[in-house]
Amino acid sequence: MAPKGKVEEIVVIGDSPISDSLQRLQDELERTHNTKITLRFCGPYVDGMDLSGCSLLFITRSEMKNIKKILAGIKDAPVLTVADTEECLEQGCMIALISRMNKVRWAVNRELAEQAGLRLNSRLLTMAVKVID
Repeated sequence: MAPKGKVEEIVVIGDSPISDSLQRLQDELERTHNTKITLRFCGPYVDGMDLSGCSLLFITRSEMKNIKKILAGIKDAPVLTVADTEECLEQGCMIALISRMNKVRWAVNRELAEQAGLRLNSRLLTMAVKVID
Protein backbone atom coordinates (compact mmCIF):
# COMPACT_ATOMS: atom_id res chain seq x y z
CA MET A 1 0.00 0.00 0.00
CA ALA A 2 0.93 3.65 -0.12
CA PRO A 3 3.06 5.47 2.44
CA LYS A 4 1.04 6.97 5.30
CA GLY A 5 -0.97 9.96 4.14
CA LYS A 6 -0.79 9.14 0.43
CA VAL A 7 -4.05 8.76 -1.44
CA GLU A 8 -4.40 5.63 -3.55
CA GLU A 9 -6.45 6.05 -6.71
CA ILE A 10 -8.37 3.32 -8.48
CA VAL A 11 -9.50 4.35 -11.95
CA VAL A 12 -12.12 2.51 -13.99
CA ILE A 13 -12.07 3.18 -17.72
CA GLY A 14 -15.14 2.21 -19.73
CA ASP A 15 -18.59 0.96 -18.78
CA SER A 16 -18.30 -0.60 -15.34
CA PRO A 17 -20.36 -3.68 -14.53
CA ILE A 18 -18.72 -3.88 -11.09
CA SER A 19 -19.09 -0.33 -9.75
CA ASP A 20 -20.98 -1.49 -6.63
CA SER A 21 -18.33 -4.11 -5.86
CA LEU A 22 -15.56 -1.55 -6.29
CA GLN A 23 -17.34 0.85 -3.95
CA ARG A 24 -17.50 -1.89 -1.29
CA LEU A 25 -13.79 -2.63 -1.87
CA GLN A 26 -12.97 1.05 -1.42
CA ASP A 27 -14.87 1.19 1.86
CA GLU A 28 -13.24 -2.02 3.14
CA LEU A 29 -9.69 -0.94 2.24
CA GLU A 30 -10.14 2.43 3.89
CA ARG A 31 -11.50 0.78 7.02
CA THR A 32 -8.94 -2.03 7.33
CA HIS A 33 -5.79 -0.28 6.07
CA ASN A 34 -6.49 3.26 7.26
CA THR A 35 -5.62 4.45 3.76
CA LYS A 36 -7.57 6.96 1.72
CA ILE A 37 -8.78 5.37 -1.52
CA THR A 38 -10.19 7.44 -4.37
CA LEU A 39 -12.38 5.61 -6.84
CA ARG A 40 -12.80 7.39 -10.18
CA PHE A 41 -15.05 6.26 -13.04
CA CYS A 42 -13.81 7.82 -16.29
CA GLY A 43 -16.28 6.49 -18.81
CA PRO A 44 -15.00 5.75 -22.33
CA TYR A 45 -11.35 6.25 -23.22
CA VAL A 46 -10.46 9.51 -24.98
CA ASP A 47 -7.14 9.91 -26.82
CA GLY A 48 -4.59 11.67 -24.63
CA MET A 49 -6.16 10.77 -21.26
CA ASP A 50 -3.55 10.85 -18.49
CA LEU A 51 -4.05 7.73 -16.41
CA SER A 52 -0.46 7.43 -15.16
CA GLY A 53 -1.15 8.85 -11.69
CA CYS A 54 -3.43 6.07 -10.50
CA SER A 55 -2.39 3.04 -8.47
CA LEU A 56 -4.77 0.59 -10.15
CA LEU A 57 -6.38 0.89 -13.57
CA PHE A 58 -9.37 -1.31 -14.29
CA ILE A 59 -10.03 -1.56 -18.03
CA THR A 60 -13.53 -2.79 -18.77
CA ARG A 61 -14.52 -5.07 -21.61
CA SER A 62 -16.02 -2.09 -23.46
CA GLU A 63 -12.52 -0.56 -23.79
CA MET A 64 -10.65 -3.58 -25.19
CA LYS A 65 -10.65 -1.85 -28.60
CA ASN A 66 -8.48 0.89 -27.04
CA ILE A 67 -6.30 -1.28 -24.80
CA LYS A 68 -3.08 -0.72 -26.76
CA LYS A 69 -3.48 3.08 -26.54
CA ILE A 70 -4.43 2.93 -22.87
CA LEU A 71 -1.45 0.76 -21.93
CA ALA A 72 0.94 2.84 -24.05
CA GLY A 73 -0.13 5.90 -22.04
CA ILE A 74 0.94 4.33 -18.74
CA LYS A 75 3.92 2.35 -20.05
CA ASP A 76 6.51 3.79 -17.66
CA ALA A 77 4.23 4.28 -14.65
CA PRO A 78 3.88 1.84 -11.72
CA VAL A 79 0.18 1.23 -12.38
CA LEU A 80 -1.39 -2.18 -11.72
CA THR A 81 -3.56 -2.97 -14.76
CA VAL A 82 -6.61 -5.20 -14.43
CA ALA A 83 -9.19 -6.14 -17.07
CA ASP A 84 -12.19 -8.41 -17.26
CA THR A 85 -11.13 -10.57 -20.21
CA GLU A 86 -8.51 -13.30 -20.34
CA GLU A 87 -7.27 -12.02 -23.71
CA CYS A 88 -5.99 -8.85 -22.04
CA LEU A 89 -2.92 -10.72 -20.73
CA GLU A 90 -1.57 -11.15 -24.24
CA GLN A 91 -2.23 -7.46 -24.90
CA GLY A 92 -0.25 -6.23 -21.90
CA CYS A 93 -2.47 -6.26 -18.79
CA MET A 94 -1.10 -7.58 -15.53
CA ILE A 95 -4.25 -9.21 -14.14
CA ALA A 96 -7.21 -10.71 -16.00
CA LEU A 97 -10.46 -11.42 -14.19
CA ILE A 98 -11.98 -14.67 -15.42
CA SER A 99 -15.40 -16.14 -14.72
CA ARG A 100 -15.21 -19.88 -14.01
CA MET A 101 -18.06 -21.97 -12.59
CA ASN A 102 -19.94 -18.85 -11.46
CA LYS A 103 -16.91 -17.55 -9.57
CA VAL A 104 -14.43 -14.84 -10.42
CA ARG A 105 -10.86 -16.08 -10.72
CA TRP A 106 -7.79 -14.37 -12.08
CA ALA A 107 -4.75 -14.90 -14.23
CA VAL A 108 -1.58 -12.89 -13.68
CA ASN A 109 1.27 -11.69 -15.86
CA ARG A 110 3.93 -11.37 -13.14
CA GLU A 111 6.63 -10.38 -15.61
CA LEU A 112 4.75 -7.22 -16.65
CA ALA A 113 4.07 -6.28 -13.03
CA GLU A 114 7.75 -6.64 -12.15
CA GLN A 115 8.76 -4.58 -15.19
CA ALA A 116 6.54 -1.79 -13.83
CA GLY A 117 8.26 -2.06 -10.44
CA LEU A 118 5.32 -3.77 -8.72
CA ARG A 119 5.52 -6.78 -6.41
CA LEU A 120 2.49 -9.02 -6.31
CA ASN A 121 1.41 -10.72 -3.11
CA SER A 122 2.30 -14.42 -3.00
CA ARG A 123 -1.28 -15.30 -1.95
CA LEU A 124 -2.61 -13.55 -5.06
CA LEU A 125 -0.21 -15.58 -7.20
CA THR A 126 -0.95 -18.88 -5.44
CA MET A 127 -4.69 -18.48 -5.98
CA ALA A 128 -4.37 -17.47 -9.63
CA VAL A 129 -5.58 -19.93 -12.28
CA LYS A 130 -2.60 -18.97 -14.44
CA VAL A 131 0.69 -17.11 -13.82
CA ILE A 132 2.89 -15.89 -16.65
CA ASP A 133 6.52 -15.37 -15.60
